[in-house]
Amino acid sequence: MIGDCDYCNYKNVSIYEASELNRFFVGIMDLYEVDIENGKPLEIQIINDFHKRFYSKFD
Repeated sequence: MIGDCDYCNYKNVSIYEASELNRFFVGIMDLYEVDIENGKPLEIQIINDFHKRFYSKFD
C-alpha cells in the first residue's frame, strides 16, 4: 500500500510489513554466524557491512 514511512519519514511511498520482506533478506542473514564472545547484534553488523550499498539513498 502507499503511505508514510514510520522509519525514514518519507511521504507517499510503498509501505510493506516486515514479514513480507523476509524472503529478500534470508540470504543476507545466512552470511552471518553467532559469535557470543566478540559478536555484534545482527542489525548493527548488517548496517556496518552494507551501509554504503543499501542506505546511501537515505543519507
